[in-house]
Amino acid sequence: MHIDKDSELKFYVDQILSSAEKSANLTRQLLAFSRKQTIAPKETDLNELIKGMKKLLLRIIGEDIELQAHLAEKDITVMVDPGQIEQVLMNLCTNARDAMPNGGLLSISTEAVRLDEDYTRTHDLEKPGRYALIAVTDTGIGIDEKSCQKIFEPFLRQRNWGKEQASVFP
Repeated sequence: MHIDKDSELKFYVDQILSSAEKSANLTRQLLAFSRKQTIAPKETDLNELIKGMKKLLLRIIGEDIELQAHLAEKDITVMVDPGQIEQVLMNLCTNARDAMPNGGLLSISTEAVRLDEDYTRTHDLEKPGRYALIAVTDTGIGIDEKSCQKIFEPFLRQRNWGKEQASVFP
Protein backbone atom coordinates (compact mmCIF):
# COMPACT_ATOMS: atom_id res chain seq x y z
CA MET A 1 0.00 0.00 0.00
CA HIS A 2 2.99 2.30 0.52
CA ILE A 3 4.70 1.61 -2.80
CA ASP A 4 4.45 4.35 -5.41
CA LYS A 5 2.36 3.58 -8.48
CA ASP A 6 5.43 4.14 -10.67
CA SER A 7 7.72 1.85 -8.64
CA GLU A 8 9.21 -1.18 -10.40
CA LEU A 9 8.22 -3.25 -7.37
CA LYS A 10 4.49 -2.44 -7.62
CA PHE A 11 3.84 -5.16 -10.22
CA TYR A 12 5.54 -7.83 -8.07
CA VAL A 13 3.79 -6.76 -4.86
CA ASP A 14 0.43 -6.83 -6.66
CA GLN A 15 1.17 -10.33 -7.97
CA ILE A 16 2.13 -11.55 -4.48
CA LEU A 17 -1.04 -10.09 -2.92
CA SER A 18 -3.20 -11.51 -5.68
CA SER A 19 -1.65 -14.98 -5.32
CA ALA A 20 -2.06 -14.94 -1.54
CA GLU A 21 -5.71 -13.89 -1.82
CA LYS A 22 -6.42 -16.58 -4.42
CA SER A 23 -4.75 -19.23 -2.25
CA ALA A 24 -6.73 -18.20 0.83
CA ASN A 25 -9.97 -18.14 -1.15
CA LEU A 26 -9.30 -21.54 -2.69
CA THR A 27 -8.54 -23.05 0.72
CA ARG A 28 -11.78 -21.64 2.16
CA GLN A 29 -13.74 -22.89 -0.84
CA LEU A 30 -12.26 -26.39 -0.63
CA LEU A 31 -12.99 -26.60 3.10
CA ALA A 32 -16.56 -25.45 2.58
CA PHE A 33 -16.94 -27.78 -0.40
CA SER A 34 -15.73 -30.77 1.58
CA ARG A 35 -18.07 -29.75 4.46
CA LYS A 36 -15.19 -29.58 6.90
CA GLN A 37 -15.80 -25.90 7.54
CA THR A 38 -18.17 -25.33 10.44
CA ILE A 39 -21.22 -23.22 9.67
CA ALA A 40 -21.93 -20.73 12.44
CA PRO A 41 -25.08 -18.74 11.65
CA LYS A 42 -25.76 -15.63 13.69
CA GLU A 43 -27.78 -12.43 13.36
CA THR A 44 -25.94 -10.34 10.80
CA ASP A 45 -26.72 -6.96 9.27
CA LEU A 46 -25.90 -7.42 5.58
CA ASN A 47 -25.33 -3.69 5.07
CA GLU A 48 -22.75 -3.55 7.89
CA LEU A 49 -21.07 -6.71 6.63
CA ILE A 50 -20.64 -5.17 3.17
CA LYS A 51 -19.43 -1.85 4.60
CA GLY A 52 -16.88 -3.77 6.67
CA MET A 53 -15.58 -5.57 3.57
CA LYS A 54 -15.12 -2.44 1.46
CA LYS A 55 -11.35 -2.03 2.01
CA LEU A 56 -10.69 -5.71 1.29
CA LEU A 57 -12.86 -5.67 -1.83
CA LEU A 58 -11.14 -2.52 -3.11
CA ARG A 59 -7.79 -4.25 -2.73
CA ILE A 60 -9.07 -7.37 -4.51
CA ILE A 61 -10.52 -5.54 -7.52
CA GLY A 62 -7.67 -3.08 -8.04
CA GLU A 63 -7.48 0.56 -9.02
CA ASP A 64 -9.05 0.32 -12.49
CA ILE A 65 -12.43 -0.84 -11.19
CA GLU A 66 -14.88 1.46 -9.43
CA LEU A 67 -16.79 -0.10 -6.54
CA GLN A 68 -20.27 1.23 -5.75
CA ALA A 69 -22.49 0.07 -2.90
CA HIS A 70 -26.23 0.73 -3.06
CA LEU A 71 -27.37 -0.47 0.34
CA ALA A 72 -30.94 -0.56 1.61
CA GLU A 73 -31.88 2.39 3.79
CA LYS A 74 -33.04 0.11 6.60
CA ASP A 75 -30.90 -2.55 8.24
CA ILE A 76 -31.28 -6.02 6.74
CA THR A 77 -30.65 -8.46 9.57
CA VAL A 78 -30.55 -12.16 8.68
CA MET A 79 -29.42 -15.43 10.28
CA VAL A 80 -26.33 -16.42 8.27
CA ASP A 81 -22.74 -17.44 8.67
CA PRO A 82 -21.02 -14.10 7.99
CA GLY A 83 -17.88 -15.90 6.79
CA GLN A 84 -19.81 -17.68 4.07
CA ILE A 85 -21.44 -14.45 2.86
CA GLU A 86 -18.02 -12.77 2.84
CA GLN A 87 -16.61 -15.71 0.85
CA VAL A 88 -19.39 -15.51 -1.74
CA LEU A 89 -18.89 -11.75 -2.11
CA MET A 90 -15.12 -12.14 -2.47
CA ASN A 91 -15.61 -14.85 -5.11
CA LEU A 92 -18.09 -12.73 -7.07
CA CYS A 93 -15.84 -9.67 -6.89
CA THR A 94 -12.78 -11.69 -7.93
CA ASN A 95 -14.69 -13.10 -10.91
CA ALA A 96 -15.93 -9.61 -11.80
CA ARG A 97 -12.36 -8.28 -11.66
CA ASP A 98 -11.18 -11.04 -13.98
CA ALA A 99 -14.00 -10.20 -16.40
CA MET A 100 -12.93 -6.52 -16.53
CA PRO A 101 -9.23 -6.58 -17.47
CA ASN A 102 -9.40 -2.94 -18.62
CA GLY A 103 -11.40 -1.68 -15.65
CA GLY A 104 -15.07 -1.02 -15.20
CA LEU A 105 -17.81 -0.71 -12.61
CA LEU A 106 -18.66 -3.21 -9.88
CA SER A 107 -21.86 -2.64 -7.93
CA ILE A 108 -23.16 -4.35 -4.79
CA SER A 109 -26.70 -3.67 -3.61
CA THR A 110 -28.97 -4.92 -0.85
CA GLU A 111 -32.72 -4.91 -0.61
CA ALA A 112 -35.46 -6.45 1.51
CA VAL A 113 -38.01 -8.09 -0.79
CA ARG A 114 -41.34 -9.85 -0.33
CA LEU A 115 -41.80 -12.93 -2.51
CA ASP A 116 -45.34 -14.15 -3.16
CA GLU A 117 -46.62 -17.69 -3.62
CA ASP A 118 -46.42 -17.57 -7.42
CA TYR A 119 -42.76 -16.55 -7.32
CA THR A 120 -41.75 -19.12 -4.71
CA ARG A 121 -43.55 -21.91 -6.58
CA THR A 122 -41.92 -21.10 -9.94
CA HIS A 123 -38.44 -20.60 -8.42
CA ASP A 124 -38.49 -23.66 -6.13
CA LEU A 125 -38.30 -21.76 -2.84
CA GLU A 126 -39.76 -23.11 0.40
CA LYS A 127 -42.37 -20.50 1.20
CA PRO A 128 -43.51 -16.96 0.45
CA GLY A 129 -42.36 -14.16 2.72
CA ARG A 130 -39.67 -11.58 3.31
CA TYR A 131 -36.21 -12.28 1.94
CA ALA A 132 -32.89 -10.45 1.82
CA LEU A 133 -31.49 -9.77 -1.64
CA ILE A 134 -27.84 -9.10 -2.43
CA ALA A 135 -27.13 -8.20 -6.05
CA VAL A 136 -23.62 -8.03 -7.51
CA THR A 137 -23.33 -6.60 -11.01
CA ASP A 138 -20.40 -5.57 -13.18
CA THR A 139 -19.62 -4.18 -16.61
CA GLY A 140 -17.42 -7.16 -17.50
CA ILE A 141 -17.39 -9.33 -20.59
CA GLY A 142 -19.95 -11.78 -19.22
CA ILE A 143 -20.14 -15.53 -19.39
CA ASP A 144 -21.02 -17.60 -22.43
CA GLU A 145 -24.35 -19.50 -22.52
CA LYS A 146 -22.71 -22.95 -22.33
CA SER A 147 -20.82 -22.05 -19.13
CA CYS A 148 -23.84 -20.27 -17.69
CA GLN A 149 -25.82 -23.51 -17.80
CA LYS A 150 -23.17 -25.17 -15.62
CA ILE A 151 -22.51 -22.26 -13.26
CA PHE A 152 -23.60 -24.09 -10.10
CA GLU A 153 -21.49 -27.18 -10.69
CA PRO A 154 -18.80 -27.50 -7.97
CA PHE A 155 -15.91 -27.00 -10.39
CA LEU A 156 -16.41 -25.04 -13.57
CA ARG A 157 -13.72 -24.58 -16.18
CA GLN A 158 -14.22 -21.45 -18.20
CA ARG A 159 -12.28 -19.23 -20.53
CA ASN A 160 -11.57 -15.66 -19.50
CA TRP A 161 -10.08 -13.34 -22.12
CA GLY A 162 -8.10 -16.10 -23.79
CA LYS A 163 -6.75 -17.79 -20.65
CA GLU A 164 -8.03 -21.12 -19.36
CA GLN A 165 -9.04 -20.68 -15.74
CA ALA A 166 -10.70 -22.89 -13.11
CA SER A 167 -13.36 -21.35 -10.87
CA VAL A 168 -14.78 -22.98 -7.77
CA PHE A 169 -18.44 -22.54 -6.85
CA PRO A 170 -19.15 -24.29 -3.51
